[in-house]
Amino acid sequence: MKIVPKISLNMEEDHSFCGKIENYLKEYQNWKLWRTIILGQILSILLCISQYISHHLATSLELVIPTSQNYLRYIMICSVFTTRLAFRKGDKGLISVIKTRGYRYVLIGLIDLEASALLASSHQFSSLINIQFLDCVALPVSIVLSCLTLGIRFRFVHMLGVSVCLLGIGSLVWAGIGGAADNENHSHLVGDMLCVGGAVLFAVACVLQELVCKTLDCLEYLGMIGLFGSCLCGIQMFLVEKSTLMQIDWSNNDVIVYLAAFGFVQFMFYSLLSHVLLHSGSTAVQLYLLTADFYTLVVGIVSYNYRFHAFYLLSFFLTMIGVYIYSIKKLPIFYMLGSREMLRGDDLTVPYNVVAVAHINSQRTGSSEPGGVGGIIGNNCNNIGVGGLPECYEMCSTTPAILPILDNDVNMSMTSALSSFQPT
Repeated sequence: MKIVPKISLNMEEDHSFCGKIENYLKEYQNWKLWRTIILGQILSILLCISQYISHHLATSLELVIPTSQNYLRYIMICSVFTTRLAFRKGDKGLISVIKTRGYRYVLIGLIDLEASALLASSHQFSSLINIQFLDCVALPVSIVLSCLTLGIRFRFVHMLGVSVCLLGIGSLVWAGIGGAADNENHSHLVGDMLCVGGAVLFAVACVLQELVCKTLDCLEYLGMIGLFGSCLCGIQMFLVEKSTLMQIDWSNNDVIVYLAAFGFVQFMFYSLLSHVLLHSGSTAVQLYLLTADFYTLVVGIVSYNYRFHAFYLLSFFLTMIGVYIYSIKKLPIFYMLGSREMLRGDDLTVPYNVVAVAHINSQRTGSSEPGGVGGIIGNNCNNIGVGGLPECYEMCSTTPAILPILDNDVNMSMTSALSSFQPT
């Protein structure tokens, strides 16, 4: 148990019932909040489109290449973001990052690839709406991982928002969407298991991506994932799907168009995902993606003759209300913070005003996740009262278990720095 500073913002709040309601309503006047929610809905629509294309490839075109169909996405990410990363100089450049943290991105890239491959594989066994519904498994996984690894501490209002979102999904079950199947020739159990496995890995990848984007750099993450993802996807594609690729009729324009469309939509999705994770968090993203169920139902009504039910609209509105409730209040968190330079391994001598386990309110609007490290602590720490001696202390043993994935030496240095704190 270590004695560490507690950051006090010294902000007076009206704790009366009317005052709390007024504070909640003020949050909705913030454009940053609405911008994040709107971007979340764009993510949801992109996910719906990519799932529809993947399902069409597996069922209508009978083209089952779950690894190969993701290859174009990695190539596009590599072409755009890895190229930009290569033009950086110094410790932020491509070569330097590969030398210091390359193998860690190999692990993250492998998780991301297998998540996409499992989800794509499930379309040959299960219905489109069933897959979209089972993707909700990613939400509780994301919540648990955020608590264990990022030190998130959810308030009642956040859990209420999550509950309302899940109530919206429950209304879909009540409407009987589980019986809406457009593919009844295969074992749904196999498809369900593949989908659940893919959803769990996707949640893990999102939490890791959030950690990297907020402690290091979005460009670095996308650049390294594009590089290693392309290599891993190419190797797996050659080992597993070589014979299938050779049997495909590449003169069929539909195959080319759908594969190209899938790659482009996935590229847009993952490029935007980093930005949304940076300004909200992995749990918030999972809530945003729940509305993809409604968009998928709209597609199913048009393409697969799903029957419309009033509960579909109820589900959408309940999910959106849950998202608003979740976003209305920031929550205190315990989170290991450090400067970007320190996490990159440039400076292993950490003064007390650079790293701390801080009890803070996230400064990211509409977020229940830890805010960007560079903007909260480090060079700007004097702005929030960490530059001088801390005003008070509290006991805290919370240490994110995932930090060693970035750099074990840095984590040890951070722990050593914390041990030097002494109350005045």
